[in-house]
Amino acid sequence: MIGVPPGQEGTRDRIAVTVHDDVLTVLGDDFCGLHYDGPMHRSWDDVTREVSQMPGAFASPYCRDQLRSAGVCFARVFVNQPDVHPRPGEFDWATTDRQVAEIHEAGMSVMLCLHQRGGAWFVGDNQAPWWGTEAGRNAWREFARVCARRYRGRARYYEILNEPNHLHEDQPHYMGWDMSVALFMDAAKEIVAVAPDVLVGGPATWAAWEATTWAKRVLSRPDGERLLSFVSYHIYTSHDLGDSDAQILAKSPWFEEAPMHIRRELSELTERPIRLALTEYNVSAVSAKDGKPFTDPRNVNTFGGLLTALALLHSARGACDMTAHFGTMGGFGVIRWPPEYQLRRPYHAVRLLYEAAGLRPGVQVLRVETTESPKPVKSCVRGDWPTRDVEAFALRRDGDTSVVLVNKSPKQAVAVAVRIPGIDEVRFYRYTSSRLHDAIHPLGSIEDSEGAFETTCPPYSLTVLRTGR
Repeated sequence: MIGVPPGQEGTRDRIAVTVHDDVLTVLGDDFCGLHYDGPMHRSWDDVTREVSQMPGAFASPYCRDQLRSAGVCFARVFVNQPDVHPRPGEFDWATTDRQVAEIHEAGMSVMLCLHQRGGAWFVGDNQAPWWGTEAGRNAWREFARVCARRYRGRARYYEILNEPNHLHEDQPHYMGWDMSVALFMDAAKEIVAVAPDVLVGGPATWAAWEATTWAKRVLSRPDGERLLSFVSYHIYTSHDLGDSDAQILAKSPWFEEAPMHIRRELSELTERPIRLALTEYNVSAVSAKDGKPFTDPRNVNTFGGLLTALALLHSARGACDMTAHFGTMGGFGVIRWPPEYQLRRPYHAVRLLYEAAGLRPGVQVLRVETTESPKPVKSCVRGDWPTRDVEAFALRRDGDTSVVLVNKSPKQAVAVAVRIPGIDEVRFYRYTSSRLHDAIHPLGSIEDSEGAFETTCPPYSLTVLRTGR
């Protein structure tokens, strides 16, 4: 059977995947993004034997080429309020100016995230935060207004707030629902008054339920519907280093469930087409271990590439409009910091989806039918949600169809028969731990056999079948 790795001729029972003409959604612009990395990094120069300053990826021509080749369309930038606006009437935009300029020079859209940080600003502290004072609220409005004036015509998106504490009153920096909504309204009014064409959203919070609850409260406010252009949320499929690989991959359908839930709930309140933005995702949210900065190795290895691909594919099928991969210690998780600017393993999975599968703006996401039996996994909202060992997706663009198969099993190869009506030959591509840089190059062609294309997906692999030239 074509595509069977040596030693894996004995495989699990074959499953069938059928592509249908039904269009579930169409990807808009700015689907694939990154959280900004840079602008400068300290690096040891082994020639001069000194520490040198080197630009971040968005200022490196090589990295720009690599990011564009993987379909990266936008970058999300933290505008940290205490750093930019340390005191009333005082601003320091030097770092943000450089970040915005680099993203523009890379030909990408800019998303500025107005990050409230902690409760201590020029007024307030962790227990009595600045947002509970009149002086703090006034300074917050000024911060948003001045930011919008400075980047008018350059920033397309404004994300207001980052992971505010809505729920835990006994913990530091508690904000609560009403204050979070009030701060959004304060900033959004100032920004839209200065730059009416920008898209404003928030609050960059957890998954489906929390983002939906917040958005409903905004929509209930006078002028809330006009001001809310997008709802943003974060998904990390692990918050514990003890989580197994199987547990993490089983939860990958959350990326599809979350936008479906948010859109369904909000459609009952408004006819306005509110965008959905996954502004942070990664394998693991763990960023420290034993008191030191730490990156779970699964964020950047081949496994991380599978999870990244699943995040993009499920998000696309769930009608999410924008996705932004979060950084890791030493870089994005897709490109390492200088001086090597090394391509991480997940990069090759992202590029395969963009170049070979055609996961890019304008692509149609098609309905697929599979005989793969679903298994229940805990929903990110309530109850259970179906997950499968082999996830199948279908995309169509300019008359060409691509089928993407993701084998989430670490040991079991799976035989698959793919039916694409009206097609008699496909090329096939593959991403595995032993096939990274070559993933964007076809392994060969498969001809129709009794109405189906037969292949076998190795363990932990990403396979693309593509019609056309």
